[in-house]
Amino acid sequence: MGKILTSDLRSDMVLANAVLDHKGSVILKKKSPITKKNLKILKMWGITEVDVEDVEREEVIAQSRSKMDPVILNNVESKAMKLFQRANTDHPVIKELMHQYIIRSAKAHSEKEEPNAAS
Repeated sequence: MGKILTSDLRSDMVLANAVLDHKGSVILKKKSPITKKNLKILKMWGITEVDVEDVEREEVIAQSRSKMDPVILNNVESKAMKLFQRANTDHPVIKELMHQYIIRSAKAHSEKEEPNAAS
């Protein structure tokens, strides 16, 4: 099991633990499947990550990267290394910031190139 960002959740995933609000009340029960309705509930409550059964964070990161254009991903990763060159990229928070920068930038570059591919 691993903490997965709600933006990376898929319908084949199941919660490993109950999702609680700030007072400790259950929002979603342990073993709840990830459904559109449950994703909406998580979003309404501002939940950004959950524990998911049989899935590791690194696995989800690798899957999201494998779906991207390798050239774009390589360019964005190079830029990220320059931007984060003075930061401790082994620190979990910095590592996550860098990952989010790479994923979002690569998606933005891919979306910019899609209309050109059609013409």
